[in-house]
Amino acid sequence: MKHSHDHTSLDLSTNKSGYSDDKLKDIHVQSLREKPTKGFPLLPIFMLFLFSILVFGCAIYIALYSGGFDPLIYNEQLKPVKKLELTNSTVPFDYITHGKKIYNRDCVVCHQSTGLGVPGVFPPLSGSKWVTGNVHLSVNIILSGLMGPIEVGGTVYNSVMPPLGSQLTDRDIAGVLSFIRQEWENNAVEVSEDLISKLREEQGLRDTPWTIEELLSLYPEE
Repeated sequence: MKHSHDHTSLDLSTNKSGYSDDKLKDIHVQSLREKPTKGFPLLPIFMLFLFSILVFGCAIYIALYSGGFDPLIYNEQLKPVKKLELTNSTVPFDYITHGKKIYNRDCVVCHQSTGLGVPGVFPPLSGSKWVTGNVHLSVNIILSGLMGPIEVGGTVYNSVMPPLGSQLTDRDIAGVLSFIRQEWENNAVEVSEDLISKLREEQGLRDTPWTIEELLSLYPEE
């Protein structure tokens, strides 16, 4: 009676799976023979490529037609500015800013950032009458240099100012003179490029630097 019950359970297990042992073995062997597909299916790759093109196209469209995300670009009440008006509006040249760059490059070693020079060696520019006075003097000094004794602020200096006329343009000289005439405690008018050009043409560039006596004979103190 016990033997009959075990046989019935075995039959029920086989019928429930639907496959015999031999059939399952054949299916397993066949699955081992089949090689898995390498790479990606063609359709997903194509969709990814198409999606990339769409994103790239949208980015170009936004860059060209977004108006820089300016909230005023679609303001109907905003008065447009003509392109001609923008081109004709020129910003005047800033001689002071330009002159400060020239000073820091070519003059600051001797005359210092404070304009006080080096005591006993290089004269100060701050508060100097040679800087804020007759501009013809300082223009010729920069063009051709200066040598020999000169009294500045009660102290006599006897050094050489090298000529800079060959390496500085008229704009450079006008800028640096305009800067030192208005920097520190100085308060004199700016210098124009036209004056530099005129004096360069009149006096030229000398082979030897000026002395202060020579300059005063040409431009006497008032």
